[in-house]
Amino acid sequence: MRNTSLLILFLASIGLPASAASVAIVGSFGANVHTALSNGGHTTTSLSAMDVEDGDLLSGGYDVLLYGRSFFFANPSLAFLGEVDSFMGAGGGMVTEWDGAGILFSGFDSTYRHDDSYNQLGYISGSIGSGHFLATDTPIALTGASPVTQGVSDPLQAAGGTEFFYTSSGLDPAEVEVIATYTGNGSANFPAEDFGAILVGQQKNFVSLMFDAQDNALDPSLSRLFQNAVTFVDGRDLNSPTPAPLPAGLPLLLAGLFGLGGLKLRRNRFV
Repeated sequence: MRNTSLLILFLASIGLPASAASVAIVGSFGANVHTALSNGGHTTTSLSAMDVEDGDLLSGGYDVLLYGRSFFFANPSLAFLGEVDSFMGAGGGMVTEWDGAGILFSGFDSTYRHDDSYNQLGYISGSIGSGHFLATDTPIALTGASPVTQGVSDPLQAAGGTEFFYTSSGLDPAEVEVIATYTGNGSANFPAEDFGAILVGQQKNFVSLMFDAQDNALDPSLSRLFQNAVTFVDGRDLNSPTPAPLPAGLPLLLAGLFGLGGLKLRRNRFV
């Protein structure tokens, strides 16, 4: 008889992440985002802001929150922010797209195109700005190797999926790692400098896509980016050191000893 309990305990001890995530999607995302994530093995459920306020993020057992296409339309309530913060504190991960990035910051730049009085989580000490059209097929340059951008074209250009961008200022490297950038065109909304296109939280478990990726979500690189971002925050535990890599051949040995079958493992949440 296969001892799957022993296998689970062993793999949990070395921090092996789940192969797929249960994703709560909040915002006016189209069907293509659900398709892109399901093609990567993830399961998706649409939640309303009221569902989040009622505690569904935690009670529903979700691994990741995908948030966007919402901040622009409605000021998130303090109850909403409290539930999201509790979810993150309990080990959840967050991916934001386009306007969803606004919830992460601590302030707004004068170029910000929407309401600059909205409530924010304050995970990023800097300010968010713009949100305007830059150019269709704007190139996004990857700044280094990252699991989030593995398999993504460099530069990343995806027609209508890379044309509207947010800017950011005052970023603290201790809080945020910039893993991709785009260059402004010298206009008032986009000064002639490099801005973060993909941000990864250092102290909080999030990935922020600072552009309109959902507008072309089935582009191969954007689909891969959505899938990678969800996988990354799902398997990440900021309270634990990075586990050492498995010795060569050990996964096959374990499969032979215990039988991996179709077992789906879930990472341990931290408190």
